[in-house]
Amino acid sequence: MATTYEQYTKELRKSLGYMPTWLPGVPVFLGDTGQLSDQLFNRVTHLEPLGIAFEPVLDRSSDSFEHQTSGEVSIETTAAGAPSTGFARIADAEAGVGINFGRENAVVLSLRDVRAHRVSDVSALERQIRERWDVWDDHWLVVTEVVTATSATILISGSYDSRVELRAKANVGVEGLELANAEAHFEVAYSKGMHTQIVAASGLTPLFRAIRVRVGIDFWGQERRGFELLP
Repeated sequence: MATTYEQYTKELRKSLGYMPTWLPGVPVFLGDTGQLSDQLFNRVTHLEPLGIAFEPVLDRSSDSFEHQTSGEVSIETTAAGAPSTGFARIADAEAGVGINFGRENAVVLSLRDVRAHRVSDVSALERQIRERWDVWDDHWLVVTEVVTATSATILISGSYDSRVELRAKANVGVEGLELANAEAHFEVAYSKGMHTQIVAASGLTPLFRAIRVRVGIDFWGQERRGFELLP
């Protein structure tokens, strides 16, 4: 049976076209170089000590982004003063969010103020790596794009009936109950069967892309090296 991180990694790679960091709080930086083992990126070094330079570019992607495991997540909100029927630990006078999960390892990923940091010229980077085959390991991959968010909420269920309730300690309306909204000052009011609960955390690099060497044999039986984009 697949582990939680394997399910999480597989789902986001397939749905988003990005590799997720694991653990979610582990930082990843442009130019990080390492190996992929059981879907986990293990940093070995960085391009700089290898004498390989690159120019970074910063893109603004979106104000917010959210991914949910299809058909396995339901979210309900309640405003302060509204009846909070169905909530276990959020009173009528409080605002909050309730999230139900329909299976184990179902995912909610919510990001706010999303930005993409990327290598400006990947082709130029590949040429430099070719010039340094003497110090390069064919099993290495190098990070060429990193997604950051000013705040991120990552929830992963631990069972088929997991539930978490987030109480907003700040005075916000329903529109302010976005899961990654740090200004809501969420706290976990109730949790049942959850595996991972990261709520409106700052400084995360939740997603990244990378390139790695692809070794093949041509028509004449000669070894040839190229590059492929991950995921």
